[in-house]
Amino acid sequence: MNRSAKGNGAENFVALDLEAKGYVVASRRHRKGGGDLLAVHPAGPVLLVEVKGCKDQLWARFPRSQRQEMQETPMGEVGERVLAHVTGSGANRRIAWYAESEWP
Repeated sequence: MNRSAKGNGAENFVALDLEAKGYVVASRRHRKGGGDLLAVHPAGPVLLVEVKGCKDQLWARFPRSQRQEMQETPMGEVGERVLAHVTGSGANRRIAWYAESEWP
């Protein structure tokens, strides 16, 4: 599987997880600015989500330039920026969530 297909699969997995939690999710890939997904919950925050589907070197695959682009994307007072790290496959697929305050 090529990197693009793997990335799309990871994004779809994260979108389905967020939708199951009551979020409405939209793709941001075609928009200028950081993040892969924008998720809105009627009772909670707006999430700007960067999705990474990699086994290792997470922070190398989410370099300073991408983190800065995320941080420069306006979110308003109810917005949060998060990284969703997808690992595993099939029934063993998992998401580790990293708030902006946890980024290097």
